[in-house]
Amino acid sequence: MRGRVATRGAAALLAAWAAWAAGCTWKSEGAAGALPADALAVDGAGPPLPSPGMALGDVLALLRTGEPGGMDVDVRELRLARVRGGLWEAISAREAVRDPAGEIAILSVRRCRDWVGRERWRATRSSWFILRDDALEAFDHWRFGPRCALGNAFAPAPPELLETERTLRRFLEQRHPPAPPPLAIRFQRGLAYLGAGRRAEARAELAAGDQALAARQDLYEERESTSEEQEAFAAESAALRRLRDTLAAAIAQAERNEGANPF
Repeated sequence: MRGRVATRGAAALLAAWAAWAAGCTWKSEGAAGALPADALAVDGAGPPLPSPGMALGDVLALLRTGEPGGMDVDVRELRLARVRGGLWEAISAREAVRDPAGEIAILSVRRCRDWVGRERWRATRSSWFILRDDALEAFDHWRFGPRCALGNAFAPAPPELLETERTLRRFLEQRHPPAPPPLAIRFQRGLAYLGAGRRAEARAELAAGDQALAARQDLYEERESTSEEQEAFAAESAALRRLRDTLAAAIAQAERNEGANPF
């Protein structure tokens, strides 16, 4: 499909995909946990991670690469658009590779399914990428691990590409509403926002994380648990608190630095 619309109408060029039905034996998508941070390292065992400057062809190859570990991961939707002067034009992957100049936005929806004994796990996540002149500038890429645990590689857009990022996120929120990210990933994303100078969004991630931490504690206290479960919960809580405190301290330091600089 080809055509031109204003930026706010870009979602019309990215048609929604039909929701797929799952049997009652599937675990809730919201039950997906986070992959350990070291599982995202490029060690030759899994697909590469996106990185600033990556060429468009390499981004497309990354999306088509399977995940290690035997999970069933498939691309449910892949859409590309060229953005010029706030106008969006849907293009094919072949067209984009042939002419990668200018600003190109990519949306990919991938589904994971995994079987462990009689349990079945699932997760569906949407990734987006923004390239300029065949170089990756910003991305929000989701990976999957055993039991469809989630890993995320995130680089917020620079100011000149912020409207494109916001358009993609608005579309995803309307058509592919994302489940809340695992807490560890939420705090990591807050640090990424802060590194890009987007402190308001970093604070929003911290506030949402604090609410989720409190709810997590309340839910845990309402159920009986074994000593092993208590130890695991305490260890996980301590790790999450460290991530939370790292983000809070970084935000506070950024605010002190701004206060010390009148310009």
